[in-house]
Amino acid sequence: YTLAFQCVVNIGVRGSETIRTRVVDAGALDVVVNVLERYLEESARRKRGAEKELLEGSRKTVASIVAPPPTAIVDQAEGDNGRPQVEDKPNEEGLQYRDEDVLLSLQLLAYLSKYPHVRSPPSTPTLSSNVFSLVEAFTHRPPTSDPHAPRHSNEVQYWAGVIMRNACRKDESRGGIRQCANMQCGVWEKYAREFAKCRRCRKAKYCSKGCQSSAWGRGHRYWCAK
Repeated sequence: YTLAFQCVVNIGVRGSETIRTRVVDAGALDVVVNVLERYLEESARRKRGAEKELLEGSRKTVASIVAPPPTAIVDQAEGDNGRPQVEDKPNEEGLQYRDEDVLLSLQLLAYLSKYPHVRSPPSTPTLSSNVFSLVEAFTHRPPTSDPHAPRHSNEVQYWAGVIMRNACRKDESRGGIRQCANMQCGVWEKYAREFAKCRRCRKAKYCSKGCQSSAWGRGHRYWCAK
């Protein structure tokens, strides 16, 4: 699988616009969406498991202080350290994608998303916003106060940022109009320069102040670069 996926990525990265269009027509975006979705789901599952383990450990500590047991008995369902084991199940399809798979997916999408007609194929009009919503999650930099939140490498964050800025490109085939950079909105301008640009990065454009505020909270603050 990995070797085949690397071949597809190399074709998409090094190919011409025509070849990249064929890569999309062959279903590459579906593969990218699957990789990113499954990876984020697995990361969220691990975060919930770690938080649950920490909470149960805290409860046991408090209980032992309030009413210490007469003898130290380790339940068989617990590990050697006396803490409950977090069951590490793979996702429903039994496949856990690696960081390398995510990086390859983002690199491929970075080149495919340069072209508005490629990133928004007529056959799958809702796929584009779905892809960019997923990618935006890989730009996040969680605070140190949240040790269980997934943390992505600088390289992953870089390529995710490139993709998000590509999403803000105007579509010359439609008169130079742009799409609202709030990935939950996706409304297109009726005419060029209808929407206001982000004053900081001058890349993202929004159809309203509400969309701009919502997008900032969802992740634009992580890829908004001067």
